[in-house]
Amino acid sequence: MNLTRFQEEHAHLIETYTLSDEQLRFTGHPIESIALCRADPNRHAILGIEDAVLVTYFVLHEQEGVCSALFG
Repeated sequence: MNLTRFQEEHAHLIETYTLSDEQLRFTGHPIESIALCRADPNRHAILGIEDAVLVTYFVLHEQEGVCSALFG
């Protein structure tokens, strides 16, 4: 698996990525996360790609990131 920052060339991987209802209880879909990353330069979408398939994703937050949003 390779980890890479999201680039527009990866959009087709994001559009076809599926999460179960159970998974969506704990996270948002990457489409939502990517939109937030585009609007906030302190958020970075990271994709885990294996054999040209998106197998995982996450967002890295710079500085105080999620803590500042949660605990204001």
